[in-house]
Order: sequence, then structure tokens, then C-alpha cells
Amino acid sequence: MHPHLNAGLRQLTEGLGATNIEGIVDGWADAVLAECERVAIGSYVLIGASLGGLLAHLVGLSARRRGKPGCSANKGLVLIDPAPSVHLSKVPLPGVRGAATYLAMHSIGFDLDFLEEVGDGDLAMKLAARRAELGLAPFTEQTVLENQRELRATTHLLNLATAYQTQPKLSIPSTESRVWLTLSEGRPDFFLKAGLTAAEASPAAAQKYGSIAQELIVPGGHLEVCQRCMIGDMVAFNELLQRAMDEGSGHDASDAASSKAGGAGQAPPDTPAGTTAKDKDDPKVSPKADRRSSTDTTPKKAGFMGLFGKK
Repeated sequence: MHPHLNAGLRQLTEGLGATNIEGIVDGWADAVLAECERVAIGSYVLIGASLGGLLAHLVGLSARRRGKPGCSANKGLVLIDPAPSVHLSKVPLPGVRGAATYLAMHSIGFDLDFLEEVGDGDLAMKLAARRAELGLAPFTEQTVLENQRELRATTHLLNLATAYQTQPKLSIPSTESRVWLTLSEGRPDFFLKAGLTAAEASPAAAQKYGSIAQELIVPGGHLEVCQRCMIGDMVAFNELLQRAMDEGSGHDASDAASSKAGGAGQAPPDTPAGTTAKDKDDPKVSPKADRRSSTDTTPKKAGFMGLFGKK
């Protein structure tokens, strides 16, 4: 969460002081480490979708540098169609209009005509009005203020991330943890439209995060896949996530099968509400060969951004 979205803030500029992405990433890393220390978890698994995939990766690198003995090990990185972890050629800063488009696509849909002929200063109010028209939220003073704050935070974060990835001679280190990667079939098209080159938009660019434990390719566009995975509406991804959690915690498949559902220490169930069995058997959902070594017996512990901690 961007610090500007803290409900306790009242000033327009609070939480927007970071001048580079590291300033925000280090704050998230400190929060992860503090949570690990609070609940006595020695390691954790991070998850991120789209730009959040890159940010989760950077948080893991920062936490490893800043960690204390017994609380610094990122045992896994679960990435959902992540932004590429490579230097990008010239991509313009999104600005407030780019941020409004980003928010609209993620929360409203792809019909963006309602943003045309709207001044930059009125974009947040227009977003709030459109969400009200669709029955997603009431149109009140409070929701307008929340949209204004969300738009400021998103503009800040997207601009910092874009500036980071386009800086000259950028080299993003690979993670030492294992990577569980889910890619959408529509990935290249989405990132090409965002201004990336064919090489930057390719699956190969997403495979540079580190050692791939498992790669899953699923049908659908970038945003659809990110959203469905994040709400547990894709069985194949849920199973990948469960494997990542189990491997990170040192549990085997029989442990996972016998565990009780619903606890705070559990990953999402294999078949969440709203998911149909055909998703699991869809031939278009094609997991690539699992590269896990059968000789790897190193004991591991894992958590999930403090939400799925396992002692």
C-alpha cells in the first residue's frame, strides 16, 4: 500500500515525499520484517501482480539487505504476469492521466471514453462518478476524496517506477529465492500497447527474475489474469500458489491435502467459490515442466506478506 493511502493522513502531500522507488520499497521491506519479527516467522513468500510483481521483487531484495538474523529469508516469489525486470527503453512518465487510465482499467473496465474531454483536475471526480454509475460505490464527498487520494498515490508510484526502469545502465539483480511465475497469453499485446519494445514485452523478459520453480501460462489478457489470480478465481494458479507455500514451509503434498481450510495460516483452497472444475482441466492452461530438484531437502519456512505466516 502506498503510504499516501494511510487513512490517518489529512494533508494532500503526506506520504508523497519519496523521490525514488527505493524510498517506498524500503518502507515496505521494513514492514515485512517487522511483521516477521512480531509473529516469530523466520522467512516469507512474497506475491505481486503486474507492476506489483516488480515491486514485490524489489521488496524482497531490500528485506534481504536490511534483515536481521533469523528474519531475512525470502523463500519464494510468486509473480502474476509481472512487469519485466529489465531496463526499459524510453517510456513516457504516465502522469495523472496515465494513472487515471490505469485505475480505470483495473477497477472499472476497458471502456475509457468517459475520461475523454475531462481536465486533469477533474479526473478523480469522474472516476468516482463512473464507479457510482456502475453500482461499485456510492457517489459521496468521501468517495470523491478517496478517489483523489488514490489517484495522487498511483500517479506518484507509477512515475517513480517508470523513472526507475528507464534510468541509464539499470541492472536489476535476480532474486536468490525461487520464482513461481504465471503469465497471460495476452501479455505481449498489453505491454506493447504500454510502449514497451517486443523484447521488453516478451515472456523471456519476465523469466529474468530468478530461478523458475514453475511457470504457468494461462489464457486471457494481462488485466483479466492478474485480477482472477488475485481473487482466487483460477484453480491452476491456486494450486501453483499452494505448492509455493508448501515448498517454502517444508510441507509435502500430503500435509497440504490434510490441512484444514480457512485458517489464517492457509493459502487459498484449490477450488474457491465461483471457480468451476473445467478451469482445472482446461487444456489452454498449460503449466510448463516443474524444475524443482527432487534432491532438495533443505528445510524451509514461509509466510505470505504477513498474511499466510507459518512458524
